[in-house]
Amino acid sequence: MQVGCGSVGVASRWSDASKEWIEIPCPEAILEYNKFMGGVDKLDFVMAFYPMKARTRKWPVRIMCHFISLALANSWLEYVRDASNQGLPRRKALDMLAFQTDVALTLV
Repeated sequence: MQVGCGSVGVASRWSDASKEWIEIPCPEAILEYNKFMGGVDKLDFVMAFYPMKARTRKWPVRIMCHFISLALANSWLEYVRDASNQGLPRRKALDMLAFQTDVALTLV
């Protein structure tokens, strides 16, 4: 009996031994996971720009700061995508710090 057996797809990997791309069998679940993992990596990368560090031992405060940082990062990524769709050059769009500052000033 095999555990985790499902449909199998094909993935391309670089072989150092033969110095070429080879195709290997890969479960469909892994292929699906890898297809959408790039967005998660990008979000982690953006959140690391300006981390919101709460110097407290109270876990609810830390979680709240994390959720606020997560919401800001997602909002900035949406803003950049929408600005690009409207033809605004990337250099004219707000960077992450300016975006966070605008949001903070709007909330005050």
